[in-house]
Amino acid sequence: MAATRHPTSAHWGSYQVVVDDGRVVGVRPDPDDPAPSPVMGNTPQAQHHASRVARPAVRRRWLDRGPGPDPRRGDPRDEYVEVEWDTALDLLAGELDRVRGEHGNAAIYGGSYGWGSAGRVHHAQSQLHRFLNTIGGYTRSRATYSHGAVEVLMPRLLGTPGANRLLHRAPAWSQIREHTELLVSFGGLRVSNTWTSSGGRAAQTALPAMRDAADAGVEFVSVSPLADDTDEGVRAEWVPIAPGADTAVLLALIHVLFTEGLADTAFLDRYTVGADRLRAYVRGERDEHGRPGGVARSPEWAEGVSGVPADRLRALARRMAERRTLVNVGWSVQRARYGEQPLWAGLALACCLGQVGLPGGGFASGYGSMGNYGGGSTPLGLPRMPQGDNPVDAFIPVARVADMLLNPGGRYRFDGADLRYPDVRLVYWAGGNPFHHHQDLARLSRASAGRRPWWCTRRTGRRPRATPTSSFRRRPCWSATT
Repeated sequence: MAATRHPTSAHWGSYQVVVDDGRVVGVRPDPDDPAPSPVMGNTPQAQHHASRVARPAVRRRWLDRGPGPDPRRGDPRDEYVEVEWDTALDLLAGELDRVRGEHGNAAIYGGSYGWGSAGRVHHAQSQLHRFLNTIGGYTRSRATYSHGAVEVLMPRLLGTPGANRLLHRAPAWSQIREHTELLVSFGGLRVSNTWTSSGGRAAQTALPAMRDAADAGVEFVSVSPLADDTDEGVRAEWVPIAPGADTAVLLALIHVLFTEGLADTAFLDRYTVGADRLRAYVRGERDEHGRPGGVARSPEWAEGVSGVPADRLRALARRMAERRTLVNVGWSVQRARYGEQPLWAGLALACCLGQVGLPGGGFASGYGSMGNYGGGSTPLGLPRMPQGDNPVDAFIPVARVADMLLNPGGRYRFDGADLRYPDVRLVYWAGGNPFHHHQDLARLSRASAGRRPWWCTRRTGRRPRATPTSSFRRRPCWSATT
């Protein structure tokens, strides 16, 4: 049989799958993609790899012992048994009924994230939440691992409309090419990050657009510990910085603007609140609590923290004041402890420059973090599939899943509120993998292996063949223990 090509789309772009005798044997880029991602080359191996889950499987000890604590959960020696789809569905339905009947729907955690095939119909988390809403709801997650600090902090600084525009309506690269003179990016503009776009993209346009902007005269500065954080074709000036020192550099740049009379005080007076406190803080007139006396956040001070020479910081601040400047804080910078600080300082720097709201100037957070950021947006957003209403009020911040499992009923603070962790008895994950996102995998492993239940489904793209029950030692498709 002659090999055939089938168009498809995934988070790393659109491409063609080459199939020969029912087996994926290769891929070909979409002819209209100007810079196809090499990630598509992993498709044939991933499709047929031994670790790929092909059929439903259940932990043998759960089948033998039923729900309850089990210290063997997560043990590499644990054994999984393949079952037929009807058996798997009956087991899952039974556990859902048991948990919601004994503990209520808040005891069901509907997972977080939902990476699957491109498009909303194949967005596994949407389908899962739609289903759970039909049986009475579930405990949900809030915010994201990717840009959680942006989601929580920026509505406080910009208002909800401004924060939504920052995340979802960023200026396209074509606008940067036309209007921006200097783009200073904290966290670089790594091209490999742009190969991924939630929901998929028709073509990879970020790299050609960045190079086009550079060819048109846009100057790039990459403030990053990594020299290769920005493509060579962009010809960016690299400012090496110690990891985690972005806020110190940003404050030093603000210090130069104030001390040298380069800050746009008219803009600050008209459009911001608290600029006088910021000025007093960076000049060392007040400390972080507003009390007299402090440490001047000068370039010399920042050099000791960041390793960036003071003279270089002064020169960069002056250059930013002279040009139409766009300050970009990448998602990597805010995915750390105190990650809200570089976001706040980056926005404050853009305000001191007085260019927020001007074409090609101001503040951004996401260029070089994902392919669809700066790739253009639809006026009304992406289409969504209705999921119904969730009558359960309980939620957790997305990154607190381990805390929830280890400390049911415990108190915590989030977004200015005092909350309690729900007593979750069943975790249902679809299309995602918490061990890919979570920040403390050892702790998440302990939480997952505790008394709480664990259910997980993965999309395989095909219905399993009817086979006799057999031992299954690969990664489980789904399992439950309590």
